[in-house]
Amino acid sequence: MLVSMTGQGIATRPCDLPGVGDRMHVVAEVRSVNHRFLKIHTRLDDALSRLEPEIESLVRTRVRRGSLQVQMRVEGEAGEPSYRINEEVLARYCQQTIKVSLEIQHAIELGPCLALPGVISGGQKVWEVDSPQMESARKTLLLAIDQLQQMRAREGQWLQGQLDQSLQQIDQRLNAIVAQAPQVAQEYRERLARKVKQALADQGMHGEPADIVREVAIFADRVDIQEEWVRLRGHLAQFRQAISEQESQGRKLDFVIQEMGREVNTIGSKANDALIAREVVEMKTLLEQMREQIQNIE
Repeated sequence: MLVSMTGQGIATRPCDLPGVGDRMHVVAEVRSVNHRFLKIHTRLDDALSRLEPEIESLVRTRVRRGSLQVQMRVEGEAGEPSYRINEEVLARYCQQTIKVSLEIQHAIELGPCLALPGVISGGQKVWEVDSPQMESARKTLLLAIDQLQQMRAREGQWLQGQLDQSLQQIDQRLNAIVAQAPQVAQEYRERLARKVKQALADQGMHGEPADIVREVAIFADRVDIQEEWVRLRGHLAQFRQAISEQESQGRKLDFVIQEMGREVNTIGSKANDALIAREVVEMKTLLEQMREQIQNIE
């Protein structure tokens, strides 16, 4: 079963703070995009800062690849984040900024000061690791991750359908190539025989059929693509097996599709036939589409 690396999950739960009922909530948002490995970025309210060491462990139990943005915050009754300005810290920054501003004759702007470390912090105190509030936060995060995985699974199912269609089209193109391949040497033999016969007739000479047979045999060996199409069929079967496995196999699919591309390129370079060349171009187009699609598979 294929799993996409793109998705998001959002969950909200009460904070379980005494005396506030359901007025305070923990909100967890998890977003994921493509990445070669598993990369996790966190952004937490001050009250939840002690949860940061656990986030990577919780994510790794459910996600194998992707770049994840994990945001968790505490919201009040109106859905507003519980932030506050630390006036004492801001005043100290302003005092130092005034000295610099006087020296360079530049006015103080309050906006940049608010972005300085410690000026804005969460209104809640840091929760204890074993507190009911922190346990609620953990459950919220797990719910968001589950939603993320459900979305990634749906996207992966859609991608699997697209890949199945592409495989069927490649099979059709390959069947046409296999049917045409024996005609290549035969058509060459006929063209060569006509040309030799005409050339000898112009010179009043006669040629040995054995010479033509030998030349055709050399050509037939040079354009023989049986090994290539047999290997390509094997790669197609391997690809189908990989997308039907229980665990998503993004890296394996990427390797298999590279091998398929090599065989198609070799067929195109050896075949020396217009019909086969057209089918090869179509197969390359399909493989490129598949390559782009599997870049988003876990």
